[in-house]
Amino acid sequence: MWKPAEFIDSKYAGLFFLQAYDPDKIPVLFVHGMNGTGGDFTPIIDQIDTKRYQVWLYNYPSSLSLPFLTKALSEIMKEITQRHSIDSLHLVAHSMGGLIAKGYLNQCSAVKECDFIRSFTSISSPFSGVKSAEMGVKYAPVVMPAWRGLSPNSTVISTLFDVSASEISPPHFLIFGYRLKGALNAESSDGVISLSSQLRPSAQLQAERVIGFDDDHVTILSSPNMHNQLFDFWQKQEIAEAGYLQF
Repeated sequence: MWKPAEFIDSKYAGLFFLQAYDPDKIPVLFVHGMNGTGGDFTPIIDQIDTKRYQVWLYNYPSSLSLPFLTKALSEIMKEITQRHSIDSLHLVAHSMGGLIAKGYLNQCSAVKECDFIRSFTSISSPFSGVKSAEMGVKYAPVVMPAWRGLSPNSTVISTLFDVSASEISPPHFLIFGYRLKGALNAESSDGVISLSSQLRPSAQLQAERVIGFDDDHVTILSSPNMHNQLFDFWQKQEIAEAGYLQF
């Protein structure tokens, strides 16, 4: 987070396949949050049916600007889709990764370049921004570029759901956590992201499914109940797509 150039030079950044590409398996692309790595999704990955799915991880230095990270993901996905004939993919993002993933979907949906993405699942994402990031921009001696995009009044946040109904793609599963530890009368949250930010009204309106779990910002990734709901969502989207193709 504090040494992005070194992170990139060390070849830690990019999109990584956990196994050789298999055209017969559906890719699942995971996008981590701030100060995270693809390893954050290990509890989910360990439960995935590897006979049906293959795991991809977008790893990036999370201090960089959100528009830059979104564009990087977009360019990487363009290259991958040119190399491989991908007709189905599930996108899963945690925390700030949800903003990057949604920004990417906005871009590719507008030009009809992500019809192959069957579902988008956001987990504990700050769709209305993070107030502490705004405070950091105002008062911190060193400002991370990502904080500017995370600020509630940023262009990134204000335009995130500013798309027409015809451009909304793919089905969105919005997962939020609500377990809060600490002082009484604190703002409702999962310990990191406020409920009001996770449950931004425009995000709920565009989501196909919205479910909350009694977990904090980290433990939600290890929740068996969440895993079951996630895998069920994937299967329903795959069945719906199969039915559409047969029709």
